[in-house]
Amino acid sequence: GDKATIMFSENGNTAWTGGLCTDLHNKLNGRQKSFPGPEYVALGSHERYNVRFRDGSEDWVGCSETAEVLEESDRSSVNTVAFGEYS
Repeated sequence: GDKATIMFSENGNTAWTGGLCTDLHNKLNGRQKSFPGPEYVALGSHERYNVRFRDGSEDWVGCSETAEVLEESDRSSVNTVAFGEYS
């Protein structure tokens, strides 16, 4: 992805611009209309993301350390995710 925006409306509608990484775009665009839409999305560099749907299911792409932390924690207690870089 390059530059992207995701917008959530109070009525539950979701819209997004171009620039999402292919994997996240396919998750959002290819989701069956009968399935609940997203309620939260965190975008990061290097095609990292976290998406949580209104039914509680989620999907994410991150570094191996992210996987370790999420697998060791109570995932239901994670409210937000932030991705960043350091040097």
